[in-house]
Amino acid sequence: MSNWTVDRWLAQNLSLTIGRDTVRKGEDLFESSFFFPTTGATKPLQHMSNGSHDVVQNESADSEASNNIANPDNAEIDHSQRLSRPGPARIVFYTTWGFSIFWTIGFLRTRRMVAHQFLAENSHRLPTSEAGWYLYHRAKNYHVAWKGFKGGWKLAFVGGACTYLYAYVEEMWDKHARLGNPDASSSLVAGTVTGGVYALVKRMPRRQVWRCMRAGMLLGLVSGVTQDLARWGRGYPPWYLQLGRRQQMLDDLMNVETRQVEVHQTTNSNVH
Repeated sequence: MSNWTVDRWLAQNLSLTIGRDTVRKGEDLFESSFFFPTTGATKPLQHMSNGSHDVVQNESADSEASNNIANPDNAEIDHSQRLSRPGPARIVFYTTWGFSIFWTIGFLRTRRMVAHQFLAENSHRLPTSEAGWYLYHRAKNYHVAWKGFKGGWKLAFVGGACTYLYAYVEEMWDKHARLGNPDASSSLVAGTVTGGVYALVKRMPRRQVWRCMRAGMLLGLVSGVTQDLARWGRGYPPWYLQLGRRQQMLDDLMNVETRQVEVHQTTNSNVH
């Protein structure tokens, strides 16, 4: 057999062997990825280096973190925070709800006031026919809805700004003055500052400024105590409740030590 024939025979056998191995590996990879999708993707990675494993682990950790951000329900909830939310999320929560609630209040108040105003302006020319009353009520409803919509936005911006200021002052006091230990004092300070700033912006007289500050102080105190009670129910009591528990624990410890000393003295006297 010539050298050319031998080389051709070797080349054909080697190509067939390599082709079978390639097809077999492809079938194994397909089966593992089809029937076991969680492990099929990691099988080829078992032959990679340690650095590649670190990259894959980091990517999985990043994907898990992104899933927690995209789905807040999957993230761990910290009940030691106010409303079980961190500071930025709580500020957004306060501002959003304050904006919505004040818009509703402004819409209802403005609508009622504009309805009475419309009746007073047209009391001297009330309609006398059924078609006239229909046109009167239609014009009144359009006018009241439009004015109420604008009045709601006006009060919503004011209320949203006040709630944002309240939440911001409360968070800063918790972080810097209370060193991360929230309590009712932060809410009291936030309510007082918010009431005072609102009165100063409205240019109220001094007596009205003090009245707004007292109202803000009262609302802040009620809100702070309510949040402290909620945190206490979740296992995070405030510091002024922990002082009583700490003193009770110290008293119990002293009583236990006193009893131990008495028992030791009694045993010694019995031995002697």
